[in-house]
Amino acid sequence: LSSGIGNDRNTIFFFGLFGLLGWALWMVRNRGFTPWLWLLLFGAAGVLGYAGQIGLHQLHTIVEEKVLEMMGYSGAGDEDPFQTETAIGSVGRLKLSEKIVLRVSGENGRVPPAYLRNGSYDIYSGRSWLNASRSVQKITPEQSGKEWIIHPGAKEQNGSWLTIDTRIDSQGGILPVPPGTIRLRGLSAEQVEASRSGFIRLSGVAGRIRADILADPLQPSDIAPGEIDLSVSKSQRAMLAELIGEYGLERENQAASLEAIGDYFRDHFSYTLVQKESGDHADPMSRFLHKTRAGHCEYFATATVLLCRMAGIPARYSTGWVVSEYSRLEQCYLVRARHAHAWAMVYVGGRWQVLDTTPGEWLDLEEESSSVLTPLGDLFSWGWYHLCLWWSRLLSGLGSGGLWFLVPVAAWLIYRLSRLKKKRVKGEVVESDGAVLEKRGLDSDFVLVEQFFSGVGLGRLESETPLQWCGRLEGITEQELHYHRLRKLVMCHYNHRFNPGCDAKQSRHKLKAEVDRYLALLDRERIEKMP
Repeated sequence: LSSGIGNDRNTIFFFGLFGLLGWALWMVRNRGFTPWLWLLLFGAAGVLGYAGQIGLHQLHTIVEEKVLEMMGYSGAGDEDPFQTETAIGSVGRLKLSEKIVLRVSGENGRVPPAYLRNGSYDIYSGRSWLNASRSVQKITPEQSGKEWIIHPGAKEQNGSWLTIDTRIDSQGGILPVPPGTIRLRGLSAEQVEASRSGFIRLSGVAGRIRADILADPLQPSDIAPGEIDLSVSKSQRAMLAELIGEYGLERENQAASLEAIGDYFRDHFSYTLVQKESGDHADPMSRFLHKTRAGHCEYFATATVLLCRMAGIPARYSTGWVVSEYSRLEQCYLVRARHAHAWAMVYVGGRWQVLDTTPGEWLDLEEESSSVLTPLGDLFSWGWYHLCLWWSRLLSGLGSGGLWFLVPVAAWLIYRLSRLKKKRVKGEVVESDGAVLEKRGLDSDFVLVEQFFSGVGLGRLESETPLQWCGRLEGITEQELHYHRLRKLVMCHYNHRFNPGCDAKQSRHKLKAEVDRYLALLDRERIEKMP
């Protein structure tokens, strides 16, 4: 069992181990029950055990995801700028997540750009998109150290500002920005790198970041197209050329061709997150274009890029996020993990433009699949976000030198809390200033009565209350124990012990006098001689 449990095993291993345990336990089973009952209960234990281990595995996965969210993992910023893996060809349903990865707001209440891009790719290889160029440019910050000009000399008067709030993990990552980004402001990073393929990578920064971004969609930001932006693999050329000819997707000019390609996807395709097993070994893209005609955004974006290239239009594959959900609670746009998207960038009219052929209802379909607990999660996320924001502002306001001010403050608070802690000394509660706080009942003289009866073999049991003990002694000769006086003494003890309305000192004085009188009446020798 010990050697096998640490390795990945299949169902046969579970039931094999279950059988061995059953054989061992059968030898030591309770013979008072019928074998059939034992077998029934043991079989039920096996079924529950098998279901339970599956449930525990799923629970572990869920808890792990939630812990990563609480620790700040967001999913934003962890893209590879030079390669991205798609889910093209994968079977089953794509898993969606409701976690918020970005908060976006436009300047003066303006609607921010609909697309925030991680980067663009130009080589399609199997299920992956790659970047042919790996050259990046290091951006030098302005004198403030928090402002970075991505495209020096660009005209900024036509641009608009937006604010993005997200998390960057692992001491750096990709910052999603709209196409045509010109300038970053309010960003504390050791290094900012920009690529002509559209991505912006941050280094020396981790945790929550908030950046102002100036962008102009008309600004030529990406590198001009080359031959690679028109290339299609030989294995797909025939299939794509057939579609181009059948549906007349290559027109007299680029604008007309783009319109025809958009109509082609809109009229003949549908959006789905589920891909079924086909049973054949056909190329996933060929199967999408000829058979299923249904898929998620990665299918549409890849197919669009390939068809545009076959029609003579330079195109690239882009990944990022769609900004569409406005939150009245947070007064900004929320971007969730399920808003991750892929689309095509086409070079028309001397600049790169967004071409998104994914059916427009994809956002509605994903919204319908969201959990009913999403609003509750959003409320918690909103509270946690503002708490973190307040803390970061506090630390930035104090500065690095101000953090040392917190050390003596924390030490003083710890000292005060330790001084306020109450200490017990010999049954008494002592405050920090030495004053004795009497705890009612601990000073009761009734304990002398109990000690007397314990000495003559009639002591109170630990499980008995004083009144129950008094009732047990009732059967003994009244003349010897003065039972009625004892019962009165018990009630006097109860009054002193539990009545918060009586005067503690006065009740104790009265109780002591009653105890002294009662003990004076008792004759130890006569009680000891009683049968």
